[in-house]
Amino acid sequence: MRIVLLVLVSLLVAPVLVALEFPLPDRCYRATEELAEGWLFRFDPSDVGAESGWELAEHDRSEWTGISLPRVWDREPGTVAMPIRSGVGWFARQVVVPADWQGGSVLLHFLGVQFACDVWVNGEWVASQTGGYAPFALELGAAATPGAELSVVLRVDNRLCRETVPGRMGGWQPGGGVTREVYLCHRPDAWLRDIATATRLDGDAAVLSLAAKAVGAAGSVRARLLADGEAVAEGVLVGAEDGRLLLDLRVPSARLWSPDDPFLHQLELRWDGGDCVMPIGLRTFAAQGRDLVLNGRPLWLQGFGIHEEWAGFGPCVPHAERAKELAFLREAYGLNSIRPGHYPNHPELYRLCDQLGIVVFTEIPAWQIPGKFLQSDLGWETQLRPQLDAMIDQYRNFSSIVAWGVGNENGGAMTYHHRALTHVREKDPSRLAILVLASWHGMETYQLLQMGARNFHYGWYHSKIVYTVRDGLARNRAAAGDKPIWVAEQGAHAIRDRVDGAFNSRQRGSEVYQEQVVRFGFQYLATAPEHVAGISPWSWADFHRNGRIEPHGITDLNREPKAVAYSLRHLMAPGERLLLTERSSFCQPGETFVADVFAFAGKPEAGVGYRYRWVIRNGQGAVSSGDGVYERQAQRSQRLTRIRWDIPADASGHYDLWIELQDAQGAWLRTNTLPFGVAAEQSPALLVVPPSAGAGSLVIDGWTFPVYPGTGLRLFISPGPVRGELRLGAALQHPVDLSAASGEIVRLGQ
Repeated sequence: MRIVLLVLVSLLVAPVLVALEFPLPDRCYRATEELAEGWLFRFDPSDVGAESGWELAEHDRSEWTGISLPRVWDREPGTVAMPIRSGVGWFARQVVVPADWQGGSVLLHFLGVQFACDVWVNGEWVASQTGGYAPFALELGAAATPGAELSVVLRVDNRLCRETVPGRMGGWQPGGGVTREVYLCHRPDAWLRDIATATRLDGDAAVLSLAAKAVGAAGSVRARLLADGEAVAEGVLVGAEDGRLLLDLRVPSARLWSPDDPFLHQLELRWDGGDCVMPIGLRTFAAQGRDLVLNGRPLWLQGFGIHEEWAGFGPCVPHAERAKELAFLREAYGLNSIRPGHYPNHPELYRLCDQLGIVVFTEIPAWQIPGKFLQSDLGWETQLRPQLDAMIDQYRNFSSIVAWGVGNENGGAMTYHHRALTHVREKDPSRLAILVLASWHGMETYQLLQMGARNFHYGWYHSKIVYTVRDGLARNRAAAGDKPIWVAEQGAHAIRDRVDGAFNSRQRGSEVYQEQVVRFGFQYLATAPEHVAGISPWSWADFHRNGRIEPHGITDLNREPKAVAYSLRHLMAPGERLLLTERSSFCQPGETFVADVFAFAGKPEAGVGYRYRWVIRNGQGAVSSGDGVYERQAQRSQRLTRIRWDIPADASGHYDLWIELQDAQGAWLRTNTLPFGVAAEQSPALLVVPPSAGAGSLVIDGWTFPVYPGTGLRLFISPGPVRGELRLGAALQHPVDLSAASGEIVRLGQ
């Protein structure tokens, strides 16, 4: 492979960890302090600390290392490298209870410790916790008086096995240590626990149902719901026979939360000696017929799977970078949903999704757990139910969460699935209870579900060629009946800048192969006439697994785009799109190349007129072309035409189908591409404009290809002459006149 570099500018800015306001307002704390600085750490490679009294306040820690939290073990944020050490580590800190924390109780609230944690205060064992991903809180007891200095010691064990959740062979990189923030918290004598909110629609009104349990002498609990600072409903919670306090707040003509309008009301709960103020989005989720329905209307889901990993930081994702990335994905890709795989993420992610209007599927880390343990009473009581309970209890008042997941790719476990799904529905009937299974596994589970969730890695794990997704979808549609199917994963591996292979080759691992798998699979599933409620390509970025890079991302570990990231910008960006589904990209002379053209939009606007034109070309120029017009119908996917090209007897090599969408006046809107091969396998060339070059366009022979902000351009083309213009901003930057060779990366831009 030969690489030609014309101009390239790269800007690298190192992210940092910053303090975070306590992100769980429904905990009813009067005050919180983040315990970031002043910790001491020692690794315990032989696991002798518990026998040697390392938990005692008087233990000599003069040789322990001073660190701040959160982090992976004792590694400095930004320097985390793989593999992450496995074993036991100890953390210790002196904690002073503020003198003005009078009355009530003092707690430690951990947002995440990987994976098992024992806690001692002043040498006395307090509690233990397992799981690694859901927050948990521990009361410090009588010793935590105002002004008291406490010795807090943690023993953290990140060793996993066949009887832990997650298991030893997880599909992602286990962390280690205190990987999320720790807070010292003050709770009043009277407080509310188990606060739960749910919305239902009643005509043009929304009804917010509140439930909670009072602890201590709270007296009457008053509620107010505010919109832009003005009260729109209020009332007093009333006691029920089961000990809960209940109230329905009716809001006429309510402004509902949605991806198009992520409006958050403010809920105030006040009682004698305490209060709780939290943002709440009024919305309803349901599976109705073959659609996922938000606020009574079908919602098309498009997003990505995203692991909680950042290069150099491991699972301790810098909060500013998380916020920037989600905002970018929302704007650039029209992302309205994510699957944070495969575990509860930091609560800050859900807060951001509430604000940005991103629907979230969250689940416990039960990934390919051995069936015997998964279905055992021991597994249920010690690992699975506690983690389901912790996930729901800690996160149930985030409005963006649509469903609670009970696991991923645990086929043949009906006993567990029935038990877990029933349990989740009992705890929170306002959301969907789902499980994610691979392709054809466990078809019988559809009878337990309101909506199916499937990983369709056709062309990678589940078949040797992407086109078998047709059969996979047909089999799932037959099993689903009248239930929607969410494609929770769809993708393939690719090493960035590896462009060998061809679009009529089954050679794996290159950007060529990944682009074909994701591009066809996404478009075929999106234009399927029934059942498919949304697609989540897996995954947004490469991640680590078992100490090595898992190149599943559409960007690499540093968020640098691969070719498929560019293709998905055409396919996912908001508004009208033209999608292409070929019969096959493996073609022979004398056959007919066939591709169907669809108009697609998540929210189509009926009655709007559009034009389109298309061309099939190779390195020598155009071999076939056409155009057409259409008027938009009020449906998500609308078949427009079928493109056919009778392949000549002397045809061979790489070909491109380009199609351009125009408005009714002929102005360019967007371009889509479909590469394919005839006879001999020929690697395409790859034209690259880096994201640092800024926004613009590359015009080749009168065809426009956008240079997207944040993504740049990564365009596969037929080897041969390339003539056109690279335009960045309003000015013409420079003409392009070159010959691109097979397997060559040509870099343009400045």
